[in-house]
Amino acid sequence: MNRLLKATDYILHTISTSNGGSKGLMGGDRIQATMVFESID
Repeated sequence: MNRLLKATDYILHTISTSNGGSKGLMGGDRIQATMVFESID
């Protein structure tokens, strides 16, 4: 269960970053998405 909570934190950070910047969304989104997938893996 603790691992699921950590994964949720990563997802929340990704959403915040997306809302933060528009130009960095495309570049940052890819990096953030990779981190989320690695955490789940």
